[in-house]
Amino acid sequence: MPALRFPALAVGAPQVVASERRDCKIRPTFIMVDNSLGAADRIITLRDSYTPDVSNAVAAPGAEVPDKLTFTVVITGCESLRDELKDIEILGDLLCYANVADAGCIITVGYEPIKE
Repeated sequence: MPALRFPALAVGAPQVVASERRDCKIRPTFIMVDNSLGAADRIITLRDSYTPDVSNAVAAPGAEVPDKLTFTVVITGCESLRDELKDIEILGDLLCYANVADAGCIITVGYEPIKE
């Protein structure tokens, strides 16, 4: 199962954890946030980012970016989620970001592709 480890990035430049694939969805399997060296409490968000296909109703659909999960990690704290992610499916890119960029807040996200 692939995983990506990175410092917390802000909403304006989120980390792309996994990119969209036409043949499958993406399921996040775990997220671990180590904020032990962080500068403050961090609000972490997992987001889906995809563009729907063209249809008769919409000739040029815009990007959809729904939030899938948001949680807070206190300063000097660590948080690990696994069971809370079991029902989340990502149709496009799996994005992750914090409310403020923080090099002291380290995020690790694991994921797996789900064939349709």
